Amino acid sequence: SHVADNIDTKSWQEALLTDLERQAEMTYQQLQSGPDQINLKSVFFGGGTPSLMPPLIIETLLDKAADLFTLDPKIEITAEANPNSAETANLKGFYGAGVNRLSLGVQSLRDSGLKFLGREHSAKEALIALEKAAKLFPKWSADLIYGLPNQNEKDWHTQLEEVTSRAPAHLSCYQLTIEPGTQFYTRYKQGERLSADADNMAELYLLTEKVLEGKGLFAYEVSNYSKAGEESQHNLNYWKTGNWLGIGPGAHG
Repeated sequence: SHVADNIDTKSWQEALLTDLERQAEMTYQQLQSGPDQINLKSVFFGGGTPSLMPPLIIETLLDKAADLFTLDPKIEITAEANPNSAETANLKGFYGAGVNRLSLGVQSLRDSGLKFLGREHSAKEALIALEKAAKLFPKWSADLIYGLPNQNEKDWHTQLEEVTSRAPAHLSCYQLTIEPGTQFYTRYKQGERLSADADNMAELYLLTEKVLEGKGLFAYEVSNYSKAGEESQHNLNYWKTGNWLGIGPGAHG
């Protein structure tokens, strides 16, 4: 990650297009196929804050992808976004550029939880973004994190009710995990308690399944829940060990 005062979006776009073209050429060679024989079922703009880039880049990349591959009639085009005001302002442009599924990094509907997780948006901004997503996109999902220190089942149940009242077809609910190489890990090694204990985490996990199943959202892999037929094609492709291309710095395929 870098913090920059200015971003040369034209150069960024050209670099992404160059990478996409090269990856396509390698794919033709490896699969001994041409553009008309490769069916593109999913495009996922994620890994950071893609919703900060101009929607025109999305549109240009999708146009190039349509030249290089055969687009599935039901192609799923997802973009990740954080629910702060700056990124929420771009959502209409993303929809106009061709994005038909939004994944919102809500993480928590409590300001205290967001502060603990180091998020820049507020609970109010998250709710506004959820409402906007529901109006704009035919498909949308929200990411939530549970298992924070001292998190109780009642509060987590309430958060799940608040999100599902917006009628999402998909939710991702992740247990808070302390990963090596992060600030959380350093603090954990210094003795801070930064996540729920194992028994509490298990109870929260079982509660998540119970509440979401009651709303018609069923687990189709470890952390993802959806209504029938609304599973993320991007997620399923990973779980079924399908082929995918990684475009851009830090991506792999």
